[in-house]
Amino acid sequence: MANKIFATNYFYPLQATVAGTTVISGTTGVDMLGYEGCLIIAAFGALSASQVTTLQASDSATNGTFVAITNAVTPAMADADSSKLLVLDVYRPVKRWLSAIVNRATGNAVINGVVMIQYNTKKAPTTLASGTNQTAASKFYLGGT
Repeated sequence: MANKIFATNYFYPLQATVAGTTVISGTTGVDMLGYEGCLIIAAFGALSASQVTTLQASDSATNGTFVAITNAVTPAMADADSSKLLVLDVYRPVKRWLSAIVNRATGNAVINGVVMIQYNTKKAPTTLASGTNQTAASKFYLGGT
């Protein structure tokens, strides 16, 4: 039995732990050529009172200048949402390249990390993207074996 999730999907870590109130944008795009969608997951630590934190997708035709996608944004986190996730699913993006934006305003929100998972490939790429935005290791376990 083949492991479909690791064979046909790629995982891109985009952001290390950082505290503050500034907007965080991915510095590199994820090439969506041949993929139907991308799941963006942002993990958070402590949230300060009155913080306004959302997760938003941005896109680019050329992996150059990324522009926020107006309706591709999560609701804001509640102040009591410390140590929780924001998850955004971008299905059939209009432009070829995607990136993530963590919008932070007013109060501090600690970002523990942001990961983008491409899914539903029509044809697996022949090579992985270069650079550090790749999975270091993976494991598939079939229960009972």
